[in-house]
Amino acid sequence: MIEIPDSQSPPSSAAFRSAMRLHIGGISVVTVTATDGECCGITATAFCSLSDAPPTLIVCVNRNARLANMLQAGKPFAVNLPNANQQEIARVFGGMTSIRGRARFGCGSWHRGDNGAPILRHARASFECIASELVTHTTHVIVIGTVTHLRVGARANGALAYVDGRFLAVA
Repeated sequence: MIEIPDSQSPPSSAAFRSAMRLHIGGISVVTVTATDGECCGITATAFCSLSDAPPTLIVCVNRNARLANMLQAGKPFAVNLPNANQQEIARVFGGMTSIRGRARFGCGSWHRGDNGAPILRHARASFECIASELVTHTTHVIVIGTVTHLRVGARANGALAYVDGRFLAVA
């Protein structure tokens, strides 16, 4: 059945968010280290590949997130794909707990990657990138990252996804 809208007005932000929650999104934890050595990270579902030649990805970050101010063209960052057993890390970096700032890195096990960005140990995969371009669009910054290093972990624990406001383990 096709539903025909009653009016030509665009949907409200709340209606759009509600509909988008029906889409199953993969979970990523985006991390960066500032020039002063401070680490920052967020959970993001807006992440995808852009090209494989050269390996390039896209991640979208809310402009109000502290991480957005730390990302700059030419600077390194990382995208970590937590496994299904790392749901608490996704919750912490998603702002779903009272843990803020650098204290977030107390959840899980982290090490510095080759480019200096925090890498999640036991992640399904971690992509170390250089921000090649940042595009501001409405409330978000679209970060285009050229992948410089790639780590692939064990797949036995499954992936972590997000739908209807909750995390799901995907075998």
